[in-house]
Amino acid sequence: VITHVLVSTLLGVSRESVVHVTKKLKSDGLIADVVGSIKVLDRRKLEVQVCECYETVKKEYDRLLPHPKHSL
Repeated sequence: VITHVLVSTLLGVSRESVVHVTKKLKSDGLIADVVGSIKVLDRRKLEVQVCECYETVKKEYDRLLPHPKHSL
């Protein structure tokens, strides 16, 4: 479950900013925003709209929290 309040807290921005951005992304068809969840509908287009720091943040996230390898 994710709320606008939680996202705003994690990003250090106002709840109103999160509401504004999610409405824009939803109207652009990039996300589906329903109570308690945000679903990415078009990741490639979403990545184009975000700042150039997305790749840097993603690499750092993957470095700090690597995905577990599947064992057979």
